[in-house]
Amino acid sequence: MANSMDNMRIQAEAYLNQGKPLEAIAIYEQIIKLDPNYAPAYSDLGRVLESQGWQELAIVQYIKALSLAPSSYSPASHLSLGTLLKNRGQITEAIACFQKAIGLNPSYKPAYQAWVETLIEQQKLDQAWEVYAQAELFDLDLINSKDFNDLGIAYINQNQLDQAIACFQKAISIEPSYASAHCNLGNALLQYGSFKEAIISFNEALSIDPNFAEVYYNLAIALNRINRLDEAIACFEAAISLKPEFREAHANLNSNLGKALGIISNPQDIGMPRYAPQLD
Repeated sequence: MANSMDNMRIQAEAYLNQGKPLEAIAIYEQIIKLDPNYAPAYSDLGRVLESQGWQELAIVQYIKALSLAPSSYSPASHLSLGTLLKNRGQITEAIACFQKAIGLNPSYKPAYQAWVETLIEQQKLDQAWEVYAQAELFDLDLINSKDFNDLGIAYINQNQLDQAIACFQKAISIEPSYASAHCNLGNALLQYGSFKEAIISFNEALSIDPNFAEVYYNLAIALNRINRLDEAIACFEAAISLKPEFREAHANLNSNLGKALGIISNPQDIGMPRYAPQLD
């Protein structure tokens, strides 16, 4: 019977490759009818149901497969089940699935990313940092610069500047040529009031990517903060030349021109910096 069911699974995969998921589902259901304890059929059926957007039905199949053969459940299967549970709001159960995936394969990066993404959504950022630290204990190359950059953005959204700065610095230590991380470090330093250090970070970002309009904009804001209006105006103009539809840059350029002409007296009346989560 095992050979027969293997052949049926091959046939189901062929249907999937032909874009016929309903036919594949019918075959998996036949296999389960022939042998209700055949775990791979439940797992396969869950995968197809998930691909069709039938998440509730998929969860039932994944859980059944796990109950029948827990030792054969792959990291990818735990990740899939965890993602579905997360989408249903079952956060504790979802995280348990991600942890099981990592337990089976400590270098399985998608599980770390899903775990951290869930923690960020729950605003448990310090726990997210600890997950990345756990991953690095196993493999220093497992978590990349973008991962820490995105965690830094999450800290910024909670106005936790010290932690954000640490994340951006970590991203830069991993990838010194990561222009977005230099940009974001400059933004955090700017919000911190460390204007000169922010300007250094922005200039570093521009040395890596001289066509980074958002960096010119942020540099202009920093220069405005220390009343270097002529340089700020030049940076706003550079941002606009690279990104003509950049509305904030247009507005702040006009504001700075007014200040330079003495029409506007408050040099601090200027916009907020622009962060760069995924601009590289």
